[in-house]
Amino acid sequence: MNKIFILFIIGLFSFIWSCSSSKSNFSLNDKSVKTNATYIVPFRFYNLSAQIEEVFEKNKAEVDSIISFINKHPKYIFEIGVYTDYRGADALNLKVSEKQAICFAHYLITKGVNTAQLKIKGYGETNLINDETKINSLQSEEEKTNAHLENGRIIIKVLKK
Repeated sequence: MNKIFILFIIGLFSFIWSCSSSKSNFSLNDKSVKTNATYIVPFRFYNLSAQIEEVFEKNKAEVDSIISFINKHPKYIFEIGVYTDYRGADALNLKVSEKQAICFAHYLITKGVNTAQLKIKGYGETNLINDETKINSLQSEEEKTNAHLENGRIIIKVLKK
């Protein structure tokens, strides 16, 4: 096997995000609209197209909240940003995050969000919430996995009016 293929496989498995849904009363409302406000989306998805629809359906209330919020504010531009954890090569992490941002934006567009209101940004492993030192200091594998998942996140940022 060649080195690029191996890195791709390692990266793919490193960045398969759980389909966990945080039932944290995630809601975007009119009072919270401010330029440069950033909202963390409370679910993760696989980077494989076949599962994306399923993940969004499992998190329908949150996705509907996002769609409704964007559609209620047609004068705003929204960035769909995706971060990865630090495992894998930097360049691969960046590509994975860009593809995930594209997938999420595409899904929103198929549900009626105006394309002109969306910008996408893959951040790769920049701006980690949990660095390698912190993760390595955690006791259980479950804690470490959750810390990696916290790094891999989707954000919605209000860019401008």
